[in-house]
Amino acid sequence: MSAQTPLAPGAPWYRQFWPWFIVGMLGVSVVGSLSTVAIALLGADPEVRRDYVVDARAVVPLTGPRDRALALGLGAMVGIEADGSRVSIETWSSAGAGVLPERMVVHFVHPTLAERDVRVVAVREADGVHRAALPSGLEGRYEIGLSPEPASRDERVEWELASKASLAPGAWIVLGSPRAGARPGAG
Repeated sequence: MSAQTPLAPGAPWYRQFWPWFIVGMLGVSVVGSLSTVAIALLGADPEVRRDYVVDARAVVPLTGPRDRALALGLGAMVGIEADGSRVSIETWSSAGAGVLPERMVVHFVHPTLAERDVRVVAVREADGVHRAALPSGLEGRYEIGLSPEPASRDERVEWELASKASLAPGAWIVLGSPRAGARPGAG
């Protein structure tokens, strides 16, 4: 008894099972690798901000600038104007006004969506309050960071005030050391 084969031994290669099985496996691996490359390029993680450091196997925040702000007794009230177009920042320091710069950087960092992060530079006006224009639609939960404007991109900030808060037009948020008698909207 001889085993029957479905095709004659002289049949062309494209009518055999094994060549198509091997080509199919190669095709699946090519599609899988191209999919992996697409995911890596389109879903890249956002850049780690400079106030974080890679420590062993984790990314941990640097607390030095925030500790320095507490040591200087720095504080601020950050307010979004009622129409949501500007931010006003009233600052104070127990170390004196010399530590408060003319220009400050305000970071509004969204907890999950990097494209909603906003960075503005606030300039001190004649009344002593720092102000800056804001893009529309800045509402919801954000981490607010306030620091002096660095002279260069690689320079580390001397101090930073930060807090997590829900932003809304007309809202005031206190950062850092509270000031005696301070009330939202004052000044």
